[in-house]
Parts: sequence; C-alpha cells; structure tokens
Amino acid sequence: MRAHAWLSQGAEVLEQQLVALKDAPLHCDLLVVGSGYGGAVAAARLAGSTVIGGDGSEAAARVWVVERGAEYPPGQFPSRFADLPGEIRFSCAGRGGARGVDEGLFDFRLGPDVSALVGNGLGGGSLINAGVMLRPDEAVWAAPWPAGIRQGLAEAYGRAEAMLAPQTVQAGQITAKYHVLGTLGAAQPVGLTLNTGARTQTTAAGVDLAACTRCGDCCTGCNIGAKASLDTSYLALAYRHGAQMFCGVEVLRLEPRAGVWHVDWRYTARSTRRVQCAREIRARCVVLAAGTLGSTAIVLRSRKALGLASPALGTRFSGNGDRLVALVGHRQPAGIVGDPESDPAARHPDRAVGPAITGMLQVPAQDDRPGFTLQDFAVPAALRQVLGESTASLHALLALLGQAPASEADDPFVVSDAALARTTLYGVMGDDGAAGEIALDAPDAEGVADAVVRWSAGARAAHERLGAAVDAAWSSWQPKLGGAVPLAGSALDAFAPTFTVHPLGGLPMAERGDQGAVNEYGQLFRGTGTEVHPTLAVLDGSIVPRALGINPALTIAALAERALPRLAPQFGLRLRADDAQPVSLPPRPLARRCEIASGAPSWILREQLVGCVRLAGQDWWALLELEAEPLPGFAFGLQATRRVLPLRRATLRLHGPWPDGQAPDEFAFDPELTAAAARSVGLAGSVLLFEPAPPAQPGGAIECDRIVYRLVVLAAGDGVPAPLRAGCRLEGVKTVHRAPQAGQNLWRELSAMTLAADGTVIGTVALDLGDLADRGEALIRLAASPNQPDALADLGAAALYLLRRALPWIAAEALKQDGEAPAPAGGGADDRLTGAGPSPAPADGGAGRWPGVLSSDPKAPQPVVEHAESDEEPWRLTRYRASGRAVLLIHGLGMSGASCTHPAIPGNLALTLHDAGRDVWVLDLRSSIANETWRRRPDATDTTVEEVATSDIPAALGHVFQATGGRRVDVVAH
Repeated sequence: MRAHAWLSQGAEVLEQQLVALKDAPLHCDLLVVGSGYGGAVAAARLAGSTVIGGDGSEAAARVWVVERGAEYPPGQFPSRFADLPGEIRFSCAGRGGARGVDEGLFDFRLGPDVSALVGNGLGGGSLINAGVMLRPDEAVWAAPWPAGIRQGLAEAYGRAEAMLAPQTVQAGQITAKYHVLGTLGAAQPVGLTLNTGARTQTTAAGVDLAACTRCGDCCTGCNIGAKASLDTSYLALAYRHGAQMFCGVEVLRLEPRAGVWHVDWRYTARSTRRVQCAREIRARCVVLAAGTLGSTAIVLRSRKALGLASPALGTRFSGNGDRLVALVGHRQPAGIVGDPESDPAARHPDRAVGPAITGMLQVPAQDDRPGFTLQDFAVPAALRQVLGESTASLHALLALLGQAPASEADDPFVVSDAALARTTLYGVMGDDGAAGEIALDAPDAEGVADAVVRWSAGARAAHERLGAAVDAAWSSWQPKLGGAVPLAGSALDAFAPTFTVHPLGGLPMAERGDQGAVNEYGQLFRGTGTEVHPTLAVLDGSIVPRALGINPALTIAALAERALPRLAPQFGLRLRADDAQPVSLPPRPLARRCEIASGAPSWILREQLVGCVRLAGQDWWALLELEAEPLPGFAFGLQATRRVLPLRRATLRLHGPWPDGQAPDEFAFDPELTAAAARSVGLAGSVLLFEPAPPAQPGGAIECDRIVYRLVVLAAGDGVPAPLRAGCRLEGVKTVHRAPQAGQNLWRELSAMTLAADGTVIGTVALDLGDLADRGEALIRLAASPNQPDALADLGAAALYLLRRALPWIAAEALKQDGEAPAPAGGGADDRLTGAGPSPAPADGGAGRWPGVLSSDPKAPQPVVEHAESDEEPWRLTRYRASGRAVLLIHGLGMSGASCTHPAIPGNLALTLHDAGRDVWVLDLRSSIANETWRRRPDATDTTVEEVATSDIPAALGHVFQATGGRRVDVVAH
C-alpha cells in the first residue's frame, strides 16, 4: 500500500475503527463513496452538519469518505515515462477484474466498443484533468432532463465557481498553441482551476497554490502545487469540518436493512486482502460518487438487494463525443510538449508549453451536422516520445491510405524534435447521442464484476455523424492550416474503439423510474414510478442523461450543489451554520522534484554476414563479423542528422578458394569444420545508418536510403588474396527503398549487402540467421539502461520506425494478394545486388538441407522421397515408414522440413513420432529454405502464404491420404 498523508488515512485505519465499533448499530451517519466532483461537494457541504434524531435530539454527524485510490501530494505524481507504468491500473472486457497497479493513478477501462480513462485517487479526475470549468450551452438543458432541473441551477453553478475559482490564462502568457487555435476561428480562453498568476494564491479552503510554471504536465498530476485539484478545495474544506477520509477502499455493493445501509468493501490493493472476512460499513445515509463506471457497477451489483425495477438502469451512456485530432506540419512552432529532462519547477524554456488547455473554439451545428467544441491540448513531458511515435505512425498510415500527403522530411519515418514542435493536439467534444449501455462484465476471482460499455446501433450512428462533422470542419479550415495535416476524424473509427475521458450516464436522471434511474436530486427510483430510496443518492457523472459537449466537471459539481440542500433534510441532517469555525489544516506535503537527466538506454549491434565473394579470379566463402560501439538510444540516435555508428570490432574470414560454380552457401557450409583453414582480415570502420540516397533526377523525390558499411583493412593474414591488403577500403551497401520494388522484399534489402573492395564489387553477403540461433542472441542487445520502461520504450521507437518503413511494402503485398497490383517484373534479388544472372544451384542440389537421417544410430529409419519438387508441384514429401497411422509434419515460414528431423536435436519430432509407431511424412513447401530449385526461379519472390496454403498443403495431404489407403492422417503444423 502507498503511504497516505495530509487529508486521508489508509484502509487499515478504517478497519481498526470498524473493529472498535463492531457492536455499534452505526459506524457513521453519512458515507460518501468516491472523492470526485460530486463526492467532494457532498463531503464538504455535509461535514459539520447535525443529526436530528426522531426524538428531536441532536448530535454531530460523523461523515466518512472512502476512496479507492491513493492520496497524491505534489511531488508524488509521475513526471517521466519510466514513472508511468507504476501508476497504471487497467481492466479488459471479458478478462475478469483489474490488472496492473491496484492503486494506480490512471485507471484504463478497455472495452470492445468504448474505452475510458478515469482518475484513481483522492480527488478523482481532478488529479489528472486539465481543470477546465465551463458551463454548457443553454440548449443542453432541454429533454431528457427533468422539467424542473433549471430551478436553482444558476445559483448552484455560482457556488461551485466560487469554491473552485477558475482563472483564465493572463494576456501576457498566451501560448503558441492558443495562437494556432485562433487561426481556425474565434478562440476563447477557458477557466482553469490553476494559479495562472505570478504569485502564491490561496483557495477557498485555505490551501496555498504555487504559481504555475507552464510545464504542461497538468494531466499527469501537478508536481508544482499550482493546480487547484479537489483536495485543495472541497475535500480540504470537508477535512476542516471533521470529515474522515480513507484511501485504498473499494466499495462492492450495498443493501438497506431496517433503515441502515450495509456497505460491503475490500482493500483496493490485492496484496492487503488478507483473510476473506466480511468487511462492512453501517451508515445512516449513503452518497454514491464513484464515477460513471464505478457507481453504475455498484448499483448493478446491488440491484436485487435494492429492489430496483427501472428499465433505465445502465442506459444513456455517453462518451461526451470525445475524440482527439492531431495537426502536423505547422509553419510556426506550436510547442505542445515539454522536454522530460528539464525541471518543471525551473520555468525552463523547453518546458514553457502552458497549461494543458488554454482555449476553445465552438463550432455551431450546420444543416444536419452537429456542432462541437474544440480545445487546444498540451501533452505531459512524460509522454513526449509517445506523442511523437503516435503522430508519425498515424501520418504514415494515412499517407498510405491517401488521406494525408507524404512527409517532405529527409527521413519521413523518423520522429524528430522539429516535427514535434510543429504538431498540435486538439480535443473534440460533442453530442454522441448518449445511446450506450453499461452492463456488468465477467467477475474477478472474488466474484466482483466491473462495468463494460457497449454501443447500440443508434449510438454508433450518432458517433459517426459527429465524426463526419469534425472531418467537414477540418476540410473547411484547410486553407487556414498552412499545409498542416489533420490526423483523426472518422478515419480512425474503424481502427479502434471510442476512447473517452468524460464518461457520463448509466444512472440517468429523469422524472420517473420508467424514464430514468434517479430523480433530479440523484435519489434512486425503487420502481417505475416516483418512489425513491430517500437516504441514498448518486452524485457524479452517471446521473447526467446526455452528452454535455463541454468539460463536465463544473456541471457535476453544480448538480451536487443543487441537490444537497434538498437531500440534507431527507438524510436527517441540518447543514452547518455559515459561521461554523473549521479546524486548521496540517501543513501540506510538497516535495518539488528537481529532475536530473537519467541517460538513455544503450544498445550493441552484433552482425554476422555470410556469402560468396570473388577475389583474384576465384570464389571464396566470406564471413564478416561486426560489432558496433554502444548506440546511445534509438529514439535519440534516429534523430541525428548523420547516424554514424563506430565499429569496435570487425573481422573478415575467408574460406577457400573453391572451384568455379562449387562454392557452398550458408546452408551447406560449416565454418567451424574449416576454421583452421580460414584466412583472416582485420578491419576498422563505421556504419552509416539510413543515409538518404541522391534522387534519380535532380530535384526529384528521394526513393531509397542506404546503410553503408565503411571499412578499411588494418592487417591481412597469410594467403589472403588481393586486393585485401592493409589500407584497402571495403564498402558494404544495403539499399533500402521507401516504396516496394519489383521482385524485391524489405527483409532482403535490410539483410543483404553488396560488398566492394576499392570500388570494385566482389560479391554479396547476407545476415547469418544460423549464427543468431546458435548464439541465442538478438541482432541488437541491451548494453545498459537506467530502467526497464525506458529500455522498452526505446526498443519500441526502433520497432515503430521499421514498421513505418514497412507499411508501403505490407500494403503492396496485401494488394498483390487481392489481385490489385501488377506482378513484379525483372529478375530476383541476386540480379540487382550483384549485376549478374541467377546464382548457380549448389553442387549438392540442396541435399544438406532436406530431411535426412533422424539420428546417428545405424538403426534409425532412412528417409524416402515419396514426391520430389517440380515446376508444376513445387513441394517435396519425405517419408519415414512405419506401420502406425500417418502423420504429416509441416514446417513454418523461413524453415524447412529438417527442422523436424535434424539429428542434432535429440529426440526430434520425427524420431519421437516414429519411435511411437507413427508413419511419418515430412512436407517441404515451396517456401522451404531447402527448396533451392524454387528459390532460384525469377518469380519466387511473388510467392504468397495463400498460394502455399491453397495449393501445396492440400496437394501434399491428398498424396499422403492416397498413399496410405485413404486412412485418417494427422497433421502437426508450425
């Protein structure tokens, strides 16, 4: 469990108090479940109130607040990417319960139709939102709200605004991103619960707020102490008037018995759920404020005990029309994300991005298109690399789909600081129809089910209409964008579920139980009429029956402010007097963080390449071993103008010479057997990674990049042929095209290299996959890292870079398989790499790679080729005869049938099955690495997985079936 400080205590203290009060009929008078905007208002307004007994007696009300998450004083929020994994809690629909860090700050709810992010801590969403406080448009208050909802609403908004005290960014601090927003239309500043001034300010609850440093980290938590989250306002006021707060408490269900609410709970942290004894809080009154998903789940789990009959339970869910739009390629820098290596408290220029949201643009409805609200976003510095990788990958995908122009950067696949500086991010909110439905998901190991959201057909249609309206607006703004490209809108709807940070509904407000789940004061309807549970109320986003089209925090607080004066008498409470004297607050913990650069992960590239080279008129088998100096981080290294990687070790070993046409290949040659005969050449040099090649035509587009190995001979051993002498310059070149080429594939371009000595091509070498398998190491391995999350993120940066390069190739292959692309022309890869014709087949015809004897035992079964490959049927069947039922073994891609039969593997699969009496058949597909005849065909690179699956496998299976007399054939496939 986390340490709890300042306002709250841990769940273990709650348990101790319950033990002490085990014989008491009531543990508390009011239990508030959750500490978001509704719960905080309830705690603040009802703390210090008086309980009026049935006999007229009076007593101070005991107000308890239970929160599932932890308390976060400033300085304890994550500020780097490496901090984030320790703050993530998530649940996946159908998987039964939450995973990750139980008390993590960020609670992700991942579903098939809708995913959501909600805050998990004392203060709820106020800890990680942008603190925007806005009233919705007046038109929002039409149906389906209860008819009397406007009565007292303006005054309630006023009370909430007085307590939260939103401020706008001052004129001298207008951010670059706000100016960019202003180019689209009449932008307006928004009210923020943030100290935007230059001096310390004090909240209505008496908490000092530091001046904002404009670091942009509002949405990962304010470590400066400048953000007026709920713990500095309503919750601090509740504490001052006697409310007790307990963190790490998860409420499961509740039930009324004889006028007392029995509320079941458990520790949030699974590690502290010791004995599975009943944990129960007995309360006179309950306010549910656990958020849209939390409160709805509690009510649905308690539905039978509460005797609820409303058909509206779980209905009218809305994601508030949330969606994100990224805009890349601005002419002027927008600066929406800071440098995570700079100190957010130091007002460093690299962190001066401003509050998370500073302005908004309201787009009115037009014709049949709904209106929406657009707000500028700043991204926390901890997510800088995530933003860059996301926008770069999305831009590459949409460019491939023809929905965005290709990047004009020298390397369009890399994430650069310059590109990030010219990127903006916008949040969209609008009317999504509120037609989603919340139900209970699969239960966890303790039988507790969380909420899951699904869209109805109507909800999908409304969401699509809103997406179309956003797309239309961006199209109309195109002349104002100065070449910038929007990345979002309906183009993304097919790729991912709706994602929202403003979930609403599930227990919608209405006039009667047949129309909604609660009345206008949040009291749950018992049935389909107007009868309610008088001492139970829901006060959070779940009672909002429609999308607000604006940030909902202020409205949720106002609805609570409006309800509580009406609820208090029904709860048997008299509100405290205005002149009630609160207790003093203890000093607020504030551990400002001074960030120190942690250093990037470093990686070591070790590459062994093999192939045939021609030196002094003779063929030699070459083995080139290279090991680079540590690379200081992929994310950093890829941004360099010249990506030069020095080599700390380089050796060329030559075996031969071999008679013309009889040089082996990587499958038939074992360099260890002839190590003593190798001629060694010591080398030094460097590797230049992905250098843009000059365009074919002056001023034309760059078509390919080169990976250039620049080597010089330091010393040559005895018998090394000319021209490999000291001072000779070797250059290896891998040419990597940005778009697919006829007869080529990206893997071969990345792994095969043309090798030249003093400017003359001597042959081709390719990555030795067998060496990687023998060593059990990856091509690139981690040398050092400050932490695991940074290492994974850096490795992800490299993987996404390569994925962006691969996208055009993947698309071309998909189109080719669908018959929409012409077949590649020209020869195979070896033609282009060496300038020669097809390579001669090895002298053994590939015999060293076909399935052979299964072990060194002379009694081992001998292989019989039952079907040899041909042009018409390019597959081979090898049989190991036995009397049992036939079994067909099929290798995987990039392998051969020998993977099932190799004698170096004790008890290999074929031998094991044969020893068990099975009649073993081994299939080598046309894609087998042993199938040299097929590999040398000019059209070999056109082979698709579909052709193998629909031609080779059925034909081979039919052959086995017929040869074994039509008996059952088992299949084992990789």
